[in-house]
Amino acid sequence: MKNLEDIIEEEIDRNIKKMKFDKKYIVVFGANLTTEFIFRSLSQRNIYVDAVVDNDISKQGEFVFGVKICSPENGLKEYRSNAIILIASKYYGEMVKQLESMNYERDKHIIKIIDISEVPSKSNIEQKNFDDNVESVKRGLDVYIKIINKYGDDVNIFMMPLTGTGDMYLAGTYLKEYIENNNIKNYVVTVIKDSCKNLCEWFNIEKVEKLDIDESDALVKLSIFIGKNNINISILHYQYFKIHTGILNNCERNLYEKVDFFNMFKYCTFNRNYKQCIPKRENDNLYVRKLFEDEKLEKGNTVILSPYAQTFFRLPNEFWTKLAKKLIINGYIVCTNSAGESEPIIEGTKSIFFPLKEAYNVIEYAGYFVGLRSGFCDIVSETKAKKVVLYQESLIFPNAFKFFSLKDISNDKKITEIKYTYNDDDKIINQVLFGLGLVE
Repeated sequence: MKNLEDIIEEEIDRNIKKMKFDKKYIVVFGANLTTEFIFRSLSQRNIYVDAVVDNDISKQGEFVFGVKICSPENGLKEYRSNAIILIASKYYGEMVKQLESMNYERDKHIIKIIDISEVPSKSNIEQKNFDDNVESVKRGLDVYIKIINKYGDDVNIFMMPLTGTGDMYLAGTYLKEYIENNNIKNYVVTVIKDSCKNLCEWFNIEKVEKLDIDESDALVKLSIFIGKNNINISILHYQYFKIHTGILNNCERNLYEKVDFFNMFKYCTFNRNYKQCIPKRENDNLYVRKLFEDEKLEKGNTVILSPYAQTFFRLPNEFWTKLAKKLIINGYIVCTNSAGESEPIIEGTKSIFFPLKEAYNVIEYAGYFVGLRSGFCDIVSETKAKKVVLYQESLIFPNAFKFFSLKDISNDKKITEIKYTYNDDDKIINQVLFGLGLVE
């Protein structure tokens, strides 16, 4: 069964194909968790929300990703013929009536992303979930048999069921000591993304099996069904939502002031304080020198921007463009770390792409790095380059600035961490330049 975020993304894509958002004043009606999904989905497609309205007085005056929440009467007081109003709420019917009283029309102005009240009854959902889980466990058994036939009955299966490179990197740093301490001789790591597979190779993990997302989820379901003490499968992440009821997510939200991401990872995934093992880095910079020569970059005078992340909401393109212009004016070569069309090049910068195992040397050779907090930041956190990491608070990750901070785990002190706030670009850019040591 599709989750809420998938449904929202599909509905937004459907409306994009109909060109519903072209030259429109985009309004989200209702400030709730679905609002964040809508913002994230739109921003990933370079579409931005102009206004958020909500009838709840306690929410009015607050901000959602830099957009101030106001009442529908204030936000839509002046009739806008080009308004598109998105609704994902169980109060869809009441909201439509309210908007129609303000002369806005269904289909023309009002778009139903999802009516929560139309979600199937609990009993139907439970039966569907049960049937789906039975089939998933069967598929998981097929995957399990395939793996043990290839690697042996005694193989220990370590699963990375998420796509984040930072998650795989962090798991990799603890896995070696965990394996040695538990005297594990035969093991394989399963991943669902090529970048995670490449990281495994960097950690000298020889046996790596790439699964598709359905195979991975099914193997997790099998592990849950049989019980972790009865099968040789370990999940390399504490937060994977398919392995628990959400209790750790709730703890995460309530314990931000006391526990950080890295301790949650150590104690909830590996059950003790294992020592991190950072993979060896090649001293030979032949690859990096050739890359810089081919791309006409300069050692110690290149700023690499990394504006994309899976976890955090994308910052406005205007911010990155302003920052790039400022750096270029000051005589620096500026590049965007981009993996392709889904990660557009920041205006005025050069495109650059390199294997993750070369990231440390590339960033250190460049001299400067500015990035939105992501797994990539973990990988380059120990470089001697001057680094600025930007954070953005969200409904899903409140207090992310403290929880995901790199300062406590990095031995290098050349990291400046900045909390991004909307409508403050000039101030944030000056903080970035200060963090890079380019202004006093």
